[in-house]
Amino acid sequence: MNLKQKTSLFVTVSTAALLVVYIAFSSYYVRAQEKVLLDERVNTARAIAQELTGFFTRGVDRLQTVAALPALVYGLQTLEEKREGKQIPAWTTLHYLFYQSDVFSSVYLINATGKVLWSEPPDQDLIDRKFQKSDEIRQKLENASADVLFLLSENPSGLNIFVASPLTNPQGDTVGLLVGAIPNSHPSIRTILGRIGPAHGTAQLVDEQSKRVIASTDENRELGPFKYPDSSNVLLVTEHAAPSPWAIVIDQKRAEAYAGINNLKTLLTAFGTVFIVIAMGSLMFMLRSFTRPVEVLTAAARRIADGDLAGGFTLDRSDEIGVLSKTLDDMNTKLKSSYDLLLHSEKVALMGQVVAGIAHELNNPLTIVIGNIQLMMTRELNEKNVQSLTRIKDGAERASKIVKNLLAFTRQEKPERKPTQINAVLKKALELRAYELKVSNIEVNTDLAPDLQETMADPHQLQQVFLNLIVNAEQAMIDAHGKGLLRLSTRAEPGKILIFFSDDGPGIPRENLRRIFEPFFTTKPVGKGTGLGLSISQAIIGEHGGRIDLESTTGRGTTFIIELPVQRWAPQPSPEPAVVRVPALLRKRILVVEDEPQIRQLFEDVIRNAGYDVHAAANGRVALEMIDQQKFDLIVADVKMPEISGPEFYAAIKRKGAALERRLIFVTGDLMNPETLKFIESTGRVWLGKPFDIAAITRTIAECLQDVGSAV
Repeated sequence: MNLKQKTSLFVTVSTAALLVVYIAFSSYYVRAQEKVLLDERVNTARAIAQELTGFFTRGVDRLQTVAALPALVYGLQTLEEKREGKQIPAWTTLHYLFYQSDVFSSVYLINATGKVLWSEPPDQDLIDRKFQKSDEIRQKLENASADVLFLLSENPSGLNIFVASPLTNPQGDTVGLLVGAIPNSHPSIRTILGRIGPAHGTAQLVDEQSKRVIASTDENRELGPFKYPDSSNVLLVTEHAAPSPWAIVIDQKRAEAYAGINNLKTLLTAFGTVFIVIAMGSLMFMLRSFTRPVEVLTAAARRIADGDLAGGFTLDRSDEIGVLSKTLDDMNTKLKSSYDLLLHSEKVALMGQVVAGIAHELNNPLTIVIGNIQLMMTRELNEKNVQSLTRIKDGAERASKIVKNLLAFTRQEKPERKPTQINAVLKKALELRAYELKVSNIEVNTDLAPDLQETMADPHQLQQVFLNLIVNAEQAMIDAHGKGLLRLSTRAEPGKILIFFSDDGPGIPRENLRRIFEPFFTTKPVGKGTGLGLSISQAIIGEHGGRIDLESTTGRGTTFIIELPVQRWAPQPSPEPAVVRVPALLRKRILVVEDEPQIRQLFEDVIRNAGYDVHAAANGRVALEMIDQQKFDLIVADVKMPEISGPEFYAAIKRKGAALERRLIFVTGDLMNPETLKFIESTGRVWLGKPFDIAAITRTIAECLQDVGSAV
């Protein structure tokens, strides 16, 4: 299937998918609107029910509060027992309690026989007459065992709602009733039911038991019979109006209730039709516009996949395809840079292996030269010979430093944390770049704090970071105006050290600030940068527990700020480098195992001059035979030896028992080999790295003999 066929299929499927999504969304939206409508009616019914509940509850609370007054029961009993007239002081209290009640239109006090003893408002025609509903109220109260009773009663003007509460004496006997009357036309009931609004249907207070409408916003339904309508044609909502036994019923014809939603459905259908027509046209136009450019980009991608990185994706367009083309071009450029970087890394790795091998071979003769010169300088010599030997020694030590620098350059030197003076590392980095800065017309100002504390750090890694920042600043200033001012400063703060690198270059654009530490991100031309310098620097500083920040203003320059924590260490006192002499009576037997004759002879001379009894073996096999024949207090062995290697020699000594391996000192010039370093560290034994001075030999031997003696 070619691209055009796929385009047609895509347009068809996309249009169908859009149609399905639109229908699903429209259906969901319509259902949501229906739910909103239903929730609105439910909430309205609840609000009306809550208001009626509050209205009825106020009346019930007032009746029950008054019915519980001891004076009322006492007055009722006094009247019944002593016949002291029709009005007593308790009735006056009742008058004030129910005067202008917002719930009841009238209140009646009825005795045990059902006669009215008192009413509010006063009605002398009712006094001593039997209350028409007294027997029914008493019977229902007894059957229901309730504290309050709601009852309906018709009158010529409408319908009364009676709320009755029993009066009980201390023995729990009912001695009377307190009855409040509420007309169904009460203004509060009308107001509460009227909150539904004429556009939202009819609200009714309904007695479901007697199937009667008590009050309604539709006067034609009021006092008439009640019947639940067919829910398929009517939107119906009910809610209980406590504490009464009645319900609030809201109903409306579905055609009226859903008129707005039906209009919405029509609108969505019309909009969907227009949307689908526009979507199909737009998709056809866009996909046709994409077909040819995609074919061009695909052909270019295939060329790159075949290894032709010189090609490109450039299209003369300003739309999204053009942006995609430029992005792919950038990716191709980074891919080429990564490929070049990989080749460079392989070359550096190979170079590192060669340099490591050369360094190991150079360390042996350097050990011989430096050791013998130091040995000769311990003898009595005239001043001229001492000066000559000193110059030879300085040259040999210089060669040793060159070897170490080569190892550091190839990154095969093991990272080593040690007490480091930051100012010294910064000065050394600046010295390495001093000539280039001078010929590039870069002026350098330094303001280094004299009170900086030493901190545990790897000076080689920090020097790499400092050099990278100095070179970046130099290149930025040269590219901007061919010269510049580089300011380097340090500052001490509680628990940390701050190093500042400031230039007056062009600055970094705001859009590049957040990406400046990303790997492979660079604004330099191809071949001038890999985009790894700052990311590696950030990783190194992070490993030291610090961080790198920057401040940059376009046109004014950039400042990088390095923050390093001050890390403490326990300094070890350095012993005097003097050759240790051992009394003759305490001469220890020391075995030297070294395959290089000159180094072996150097060890013999140094150890013998220190007062020890020294024996030598050219390889591990001879040394093992000697160990079987005589006892040695200490064994100094090279790691790389013919016939039996250092690890094999160590294992053989362990098998002999007597803790001989604790009497062992390793010597090696191959510490850059990770396998050698791993082996030495695994043994936990003391070691000497080539080249070394004779003071290190005698000092290490003395310390090891002391440790062995204290462990015996």
